[in-house]
Amino acid sequence: LSLAINAEYGRTQNQLHIHISCLRPDVRRALDRLAPALSSRWQTEQLRQHAYRIRALTLPELTQQSLFIRVANEIPNARGEMGKYGLALAALPDGRLVVMALERNWLLLNRGSAEELQDHSCEILRQ
Repeated sequence: LSLAINAEYGRTQNQLHIHISCLRPDVRRALDRLAPALSSRWQTEQLRQHAYRIRALTLPELTQQSLFIRVANEIPNARGEMGKYGLALAALPDGRLVVMALERNWLLLNRGSAEELQDHSCEILRQ
């Protein structure tokens, strides 16, 4: 299961909404592979065809501070440009969570749609 919020210009309905859906199987495999190296430090990783900023998070950390505030405070220059960021959240095999932030970049044809990490047909459940 995953949660995704698209960037302001990556939304198809022109309003903030949350997508709750299955992860794509390839994204699940990538996160499982990356999990041992993930920490509270943001790092850049390729997921699908885009560079995501990702970091691990515990459940208590999630309940203590909004993901939006965390991204604004922790990613350089994000505070004044939060409308450019799509966010996704998923569980890691060890029980921690992973936050994935995607910054919109028109030059790279990236609309900041973190929903690209999801598979609404839930193929992962059939494997």
